[in-house]
Amino acid sequence: MYKSATLEEFLAPISARLGRETVPETIEKLQVSALVPPHVTDGLTFSELLDRFCEEAVKVRVNIHRCKADEVAGIVASIVEEGEGDKVIFADDRRIDSMGIVEALQPVASSLVRWDGTKDRDECIAEADAANFGITFPLQAIAETGSIVQPCDTHCGRAVSLLPKTHIALIDASTMVSSMRDSLRSIEAAGGENGENLPSQIVFIDGPSATSDIELVRVEGVHGPMFEHYILFE
Repeated sequence: MYKSATLEEFLAPISARLGRETVPETIEKLQVSALVPPHVTDGLTFSELLDRFCEEAVKVRVNIHRCKADEVAGIVASIVEEGEGDKVIFADDRRIDSMGIVEALQPVASSLVRWDGTKDRDECIAEADAANFGITFPLQAIAETGSIVQPCDTHCGRAVSLLPKTHIALIDASTMVSSMRDSLRSIEAAGGENGENLPSQIVFIDGPSATSDIELVRVEGVHGPMFEHYILFE
């Protein structure tokens, strides 16, 4: 008949393997903060963080464009003009208008759709699926990994960055953080005590969609965009 072990009996073999004759009566609290490993971005200046971000993004096949804020609209228009298709969906963000992006796109795009989270879900998805380009403003950029942090809410559903063939991320250089750790900490702090201020979803994007599930052959565009453009502006 099966006999359950006491806690002491269960821990005894583990203590023995650790070289202890008896189970300790008290355990010293682990200082987790002391175990945080160093990061490649430690000690870098802001300018160096920007360079590091671009270097890491290029490694995962991201097209990088560095510019001033007043040059963003022209770069977006040139990407659309040179790309495949001319239908664009973009986040409901005031910067789209203040930076002159809509005005710049009108001569080169056949369709311009502003995301409207109040619409029927299926209608929103259909609009994003029909678009060739999706334009978003990430919450943050992470220098260590070349990643961007994309919030998904009523102003910019996740379909904007995931369904179009090409995703264009407009990144304010001031949102650059050093590491994933720093990003998660700031998101947690901004989320409020119970996370009430967080969006419904936060997506960490590392370049165009890619998978090597089948015979280790890399295929892009299976689960998201085939092309990724980061426009990093100051």
